Amino acid sequence: MRFLNAFILTVLIATRVNTPEALSTELTDDPMARLIKTCKAGACKPEADEVKDVDRASRGVSSEIPLSVWQAMQGKSWHRKYKCPPKKTLRLLEIPYRDFNGNRQTGKLIVAKDVAEDLLTVFEKLYVEKFPIARMELVHTFNGNDNRSMAKNNTSAFNCRLKTSRRSLSEHSYGRAVDINPVQNPYVRRGKAQPSKGRKYIKGRREPRKGMIRKGDVVVRAFRNIGWSWGGDWRSVKDYQHFSATGK
Repeated sequence: MRFLNAFILTVLIATRVNTPEALSTELTDDPMARLIKTCKAGACKPEADEVKDVDRASRGVSSEIPLSVWQAMQGKSWHRKYKCPPKKTLRLLEIPYRDFNGNRQTGKLIVAKDVAEDLLTVFEKLYVEKFPIARMELVHTFNGNDNRSMAKNNTSAFNCRLKTSRRSLSEHSYGRAVDINPVQNPYVRRGKAQPSKGRKYIKGRREPRKGMIRKGDVVVRAFRNIGWSWGGDWRSVKDYQHFSATGK
């Protein structure tokens, strides 16, 4: 009798191992398997944290500006004396990018709330296409000084400041403009470059160089796909680093 009971138990264990339920349990030990598994009646979905981790491999994250960051911006990239947008209309983006050595980094930009997802799409495209970005830090870390930010080859967005002409607020003041790799893509007026390190990048822009933005390239196309314009297409001056929602 004991032999018969042992035989039945062995059969039951073997049957259990090969059932769909057992196989499903084994699969769920693998995180990637959990992302692709199917459940009864199609009711099962991947866990939220797993989907988030997969998305973050190339796509950034948009969130409200933390109070600590907002306080650090005061008097630097945000000023009471100007009609700067309120905190609730802005978003902090944390963006994966590839540096000039091809290494993955995470940068930060502050932009208008209503363009946040579009810009995440743009920078996801640049990451996937391996377009290099030298640096991406919030402008208040440079005391809101645009010249210092550009000299450090910093890619930036929101900075509530006057235009170069000093007559009105820049589009950066509304979080609707982005400057990318200012050294390789300088602002050029009357043959002079800002930043000055960008002087050697004024000529020969048809030849591809690391970090340079060229007519019709992946950067220009990515911004064009969200309806933004490039300062490299301007006539009187050239602002090769600059993209904006309004074309200004």
